[in-house]
Amino acid sequence: MAAEVSVPDSEPTEKSAKTSASQHTGAHRSVTAGRVLVAIMLALAVFALYCYYSVQQLKHWITPSWDLAIFTQMAQAYSHFDMPIVQIKGTDFNLWGDHFHPILVLLGPVYAVSPSPLTLLVVQNLMIAASVYMMVRFTQRACALSNIKPEPAGTFVGVLLGAAFALSYGVQQAVAAQFHEVAFALPFLCGALGNLVLAGRINADERSRYIIRACLWAAPLAFVKEDMGVTAAMIGIVAFIRTGWIRKGLDELFPQNPEGKPLPRGERIRNTFNSWVKTRGAAESTMLILWGLFWSYAAVALILPLFNANGQFDRSVLRSPSLTMTRRFGRFCCCSFAALLSGLQARSLSSFCPRSCGVCSQIRRRTG
Repeated sequence: MAAEVSVPDSEPTEKSAKTSASQHTGAHRSVTAGRVLVAIMLALAVFALYCYYSVQQLKHWITPSWDLAIFTQMAQAYSHFDMPIVQIKGTDFNLWGDHFHPILVLLGPVYAVSPSPLTLLVVQNLMIAASVYMMVRFTQRACALSNIKPEPAGTFVGVLLGAAFALSYGVQQAVAAQFHEVAFALPFLCGALGNLVLAGRINADERSRYIIRACLWAAPLAFVKEDMGVTAAMIGIVAFIRTGWIRKGLDELFPQNPEGKPLPRGERIRNTFNSWVKTRGAAESTMLILWGLFWSYAAVALILPLFNANGQFDRSVLRSPSLTMTRRFGRFCCCSFAALLSGLQARSLSSFCPRSCGVCSQIRRRTG
């Protein structure tokens, strides 16, 4: 009788492999959920702490500066779709001529729902809490990419860094000084700088993804304040260096063929441009640099003088003739555009253009 040969069944092996893979995925998800939960709990604790402090400030009539009243009047105007005329700063003072902060238009709908100075303080505390959450999460991910063992060490480091940031002297003084527009910059700065940190901890093939994210996070900084555009440009410079294109561009711009003769200048420039286009993140970081510098210059040289009663940016030391011509040209273009609008009334025109110019004078005469 021939011996029976038993063939091992491969199905249990495949089932065990699938089971182990599913268990590993479930464990990874549980660890990630635990990290997110820790970050959320810290952010909520910071938010509750600073909201309690803000309520106590208003309850005891503590007013360290005029900023809260100024921005409250601004939010009230935005909630009614009006120009930000702040009487505290002066008679018919247009806040667009003081600082460049178009992102504060977002306060209009929020103030319409809850018309109170406390609303602005709660929004500021929410920005701080959001930045704390982002800092903890970026730290956890950076520790994971650095293969720090044991696994909970990254979570512990993230909580320590987030708590140190939340309770730092600068953040405490910002909350004590009450509302300021720079609070809107915190989440964008955390998002941009956090992605740059992650970009430095992975290989070059995946680095471009985080560099592009950093550029996208930094772009809205130009609308927080007139000087934050320069900050966005500096982040763009760091991101541009992280792309590694500088070495590639130099190799393309100054190459040599086997005979030792350089290529034609036009071909070298074309090759350099093509390498700039093909390098992911190089174009985005370059555009961020130009974006930030453009908005800072436009705000100081054109937008702020346009709405300022004195026709200048009061906090600027730049008084060059080129800037003066730029302001005059910008004022002429804006007022000419206003002249094309139908039904333009003299009252709305005076709030749009505080100083009298030729175009505005003609419109005022026609509208009576």
